[in-house]
Amino acid sequence: MASLSASYPVPSGETIDEFLARLSFEGLRRRFPNWDDSRLKPYCERLEFELETIKQMGFPGYFLVVMDFIQWAKDQDI
Repeated sequence: MASLSASYPVPSGETIDEFLARLSFEGLRRRFPNWDDSRLKPYCERLEFELETIKQMGFPGYFLVVMDFIQWAKDQDI
């Protein structure tokens, strides 16, 4: 069975793990734009833990595909 991680397109110069992490941290900052680093620290630590778990299980591609489905549904007002 082919790995989703191997087939999901990512920007040049980034691994699939780095791409998922970047999008995740950007999303966290977007949701809490007025929070400073000290206030965000526990959330960043938890996100790092979750991303490491996803990476160890080999699921970064799965989460990116699901992200695409969710974004498409939002764009369609579903």
